[in-house]
Amino acid sequence: MADWNIRPRAMNCVDCGQAFAPRMTGHTVLTQTEAGYLRNDLCDACFKKRAASSEGFTSAAWSFTIPVERGKNTKKEAPVKKETAIQLLRKLVARENPEDCGAIYILAILLERNKQFIERDVRQHADGIITRLYEFKPTGELFSVEAPNLRPDNLETVQRRVIDLLEGREKITPATPATPPARPLRKWRIAFHPTTLPKRYKRRF
Repeated sequence: MADWNIRPRAMNCVDCGQAFAPRMTGHTVLTQTEAGYLRNDLCDACFKKRAASSEGFTSAAWSFTIPVERGKNTKKEAPVKKETAIQLLRKLVARENPEDCGAIYILAILLERNKQFIERDVRQHADGIITRLYEFKPTGELFSVEAPNLRPDNLETVQRRVIDLLEGREKITPATPATPPARPLRKWRIAFHPTTLPKRYKRRF
């Protein structure tokens, strides 16, 4: 039987002595000897020289790339803040934007499949629109979700938007609080006739 006890990859090219640096491509050549397999790790230039002379290729050869080691002091990019499905659904419902109807419906279906939403009622209105009433199990919140008319040609677009929203690639503009209508000025009619005043004031007239 052949001896498969092969040493690990070397730190330098066996021919020129060049150190293998991160992202550097090298090559391993196995040569069969009487003592077993001899491993030679070569830089790209030395490997091409051996290949041109057909020297030492008696068994096998393969390429490798030195990985980049991430040290403790290496700064990592700040992760994108992700939304949970229920957090995103709450924000979209509060915004009351008709364009969010499809995304809200997809999120509701996702929560129902995860067994966080329970369908409590289904109603079909006179105009054909179907509304589903869902309960969010952890908190008992109720959400009325309108089933939009999603066609195959726009379903993929809505699904892609939901993924972007969940991954934080699309930001949600908060709902602008509605300005309360100005209270109409009430016209007060001051009547001084004794019959319109309380009894305690009638004696003065």
